[in-house]
Amino acid sequence: MLKSHWLDGKRQCRIDHVIVTLVKGMVLYYENRHSRQFVGLNGKDLAAERRQELLECAVEIPSESI
Repeated sequence: MLKSHWLDGKRQCRIDHVIVTLVKGMVLYYENRHSRQFVGLNGKDLAAERRQELLECAVEIPSESI
């Protein structure tokens, strides 16, 4: 995926190009994606949904079991 999506299919042998691509391209992409997801524009936040389920189940655990 890295070569096909982020390097436009190029066969780069130089690791510095890959590092620069990761830092400038992918990190910015995922930060923006996370921001959009946080405000609800890009799908559900599955981690927050699971955390909410765990908190709801935690109420049902008796204190003697802890």
